[in-house]
Amino acid sequence: MQNKSSLIITGGWAHDFASSVPFLVENLREVNIDCEIAWDVDQSSLLMQQNKYDLIVGYACWFQMKDSRYSPEQRTQWSRTTSGDWSDALLRQKNNGAGLLALHTAIISFDDAPTWSDWAGGSWSWGVSHHPQPGDVEISVVAEHPIVDGIKSFIVHDERYMNVARASGAVVLTESLGQDGNQASMWLHNHDGSRSVYSALGHDQRSLTHPSHQLLLRRAAHWAASSSDDHIRSITA
Repeated sequence: MQNKSSLIITGGWAHDFASSVPFLVENLREVNIDCEIAWDVDQSSLLMQQNKYDLIVGYACWFQMKDSRYSPEQRTQWSRTTSGDWSDALLRQKNNGAGLLALHTAIISFDDAPTWSDWAGGSWSWGVSHHPQPGDVEISVVAEHPIVDGIKSFIVHDERYMNVARASGAVVLTESLGQDGNQASMWLHNHDGSRSVYSALGHDQRSLTHPSHQLLLRRAAHWAASSSDDHIRSITA
């Protein structure tokens, strides 16, 4: 099988993406997905205009930072908006057959671009969505699908995202378990004929190197990039 091509859009607020991204790249390359990396919004716009990808990977924390918790200094350094060229390039990737794999803070990112949240099948709801400090999170499979075939419950050190808005058509594959109620931790979404998968996990390299999460991401990437169900099930490590 010919390798799939991907663009990882990364960087941003409150996460050490520079340390984590190499583990994500290695994981995807193990299942024949080649990776280019854009470390900022403008760079991602240029790469999406210049190239055609099988998969867009969102693992970033670039957003407008309108909430009052952020200081002017923080906004100056970390706030980002998207341009019309960025949105057009993203939509062109989608319409040309790319899939989307969105990880962790990707659900917060690009909050001025409806194409992003529509494609991902969800968004962060300020004042409603939240997370406790990182800790042990128990993940349980709650659906039947090639992405989760044969995967057992596992515990991973991560942030547990709570009350994230989700599209009505999204299909929840896994949940994080808690006394305050279970929360969707991975879902898939079909939007206008294009596939996407969102994983709420991925705070740092401890999450990205957990074997069960690695397997989920490998399979999710291939499903989003339109690999066959048989091929997805054949990915076992």
